Amino acid sequence: MDSPNTISLSPSPSSSYPPPHIIPPSSTHKTTLILLHGTSTSGPELAANLAQALPNTRFVFPTGKLRATSVFGGRETNAWFDVVNFADRTEGEDLAIPGIFESIHYLTSLIRSETLLFPEHERGKGQIIFGGFSQGAAMSLMLLLSNEWVVQGFEREVGGWVLMSGWLPFARQLQVCTIPSHSSMAQRQSQVISWLRNHVGLGEISGKGLGLGRCDWEGWKGAFMGHGMEDKKMLPEWAKKAKAVLEEVGWCSIRWREYKGLGHWFEGEELGEVIRLVNGNND
Repeated sequence: MDSPNTISLSPSPSSSYPPPHIIPPSSTHKTTLILLHGTSTSGPELAANLAQALPNTRFVFPTGKLRATSVFGGRETNAWFDVVNFADRTEGEDLAIPGIFESIHYLTSLIRSETLLFPEHERGKGQIIFGGFSQGAAMSLMLLLSNEWVVQGFEREVGGWVLMSGWLPFARQLQVCTIPSHSSMAQRQSQVISWLRNHVGLGEISGKGLGLGRCDWEGWKGAFMGHGMEDKKMLPEWAKKAKAVLEEVGWCSIRWREYKGLGHWFEGEELGEVIRLVNGNND
């Protein structure tokens, strides 16, 4: 297994990220859907393609900070972390570390600010659904498996995850953490969380922070993963590997859907799954 990362990092101030694009609820605010965009796009661009019949939902579309992106020859783009090669996501993978570290801190602070919009007596009921498309899904997986959202006390605020056309950074290394057949699910979760946190510079944790958020409580709405089977930019097998790692650590039942004829984008049936989850109907 790779040795822990030793790069010295400090959180990027939230002010270095553009303000999220917000679509307020048209009726009583009951849920918040936070969706992250893909490489080189932005929150408003993603929002423009999501016509949702969810009047009680506040839509939050964050935008990654401008950063030099290797796959575009070093040109600055709105991205959650650096990508070197679209065809081989493992190439130059460690160049993603600073962006992943910064974005985990930013997104955790965003969850905090969105939580505070609910009355205190309404908090902790799984009102926030978190996820993304493409690199946004990959970043969501980094937040999920870092367990920083649990460490910061938001286990009962985040009630579901939506992962569309994504992949899992450091998938090979994280799979190694799940290999020992004699280890319990709790041990596998602890190994995955500890490796990822050490590698991206978040630091060690103990106790409750070493177990992924639970999925068997009243506010839990579910986890959804969807992928176009004609996606040549983000191969379906990459998403399946991400799903396998989540299953190997025993994290939640995942609703997986494949879409024939769909490339690297999303479509009406897939968005219907998102609506189903937000409404708490993910059976």
